[in-house]
Amino acid sequence: MNPGYSENIEVLRSRLLQKDYYPATTLVTNFLRRWGYVAATELFREAEGNELAPGVWQAAIASLRHTPEEAIVLDALEGPDNCHLMSVEVGCNPGQPGPAFSYTVGLWHNFSHPELICIGLGASAASSLLGFYVKRIASGKAPQTDLPLQDIEGYAIQFKTCRPEAKTQYLYWATWFNSTPDYPVMQLVWQDKNSRWPWDDDFHPPAAQPLLLS
Repeated sequence: MNPGYSENIEVLRSRLLQKDYYPATTLVTNFLRRWGYVAATELFREAEGNELAPGVWQAAIASLRHTPEEAIVLDALEGPDNCHLMSVEVGCNPGQPGPAFSYTVGLWHNFSHPELICIGLGASAASSLLGFYVKRIASGKAPQTDLPLQDIEGYAIQFKTCRPEAKTQYLYWATWFNSTPDYPVMQLVWQDKNSRWPWDDDFHPPAAQPLLLS
């Protein structure tokens, strides 16, 4: 529970009943940015916002225009697969220097399926690969875990369950959207050009694919 959650509900409901829409919108917008999408929708619902003034929620969402949050919300709620793909380039993850990585936002909320992360492939390759499995998940064909799957030009991949710390280290925007770190994540693990896994001897290059496995 977020600090002051109950108080925010009462304040928001009071603003809506009094038709003080500007301060109500400001409250929802600030809560949305700080605590994430799922928590903000719950706040608005419990304050009876959907019945009293649905336009306030629409205005709060509109305030995200031209931000990373806007792209995430639009893709996760209105995109063709109800999922956003986030890519982070080499060295651009604050406090966690290392290879590039890409991950999903929206699988847990929309399909009760673990979010996916792929580390060490370029944004284009990782997004293409993740996007393929996102479409399968959206159509009810989730991949099996801990089972080699032939996928990358004849090389195999596997899906492995991640340890909890992976979310704080890598999946910032998935945690923002879900409003909690309490959701599962699976790593898409790929073989090198010699068909070796990262846990095998002589995987090359050795630091290309950090494992986040539980």
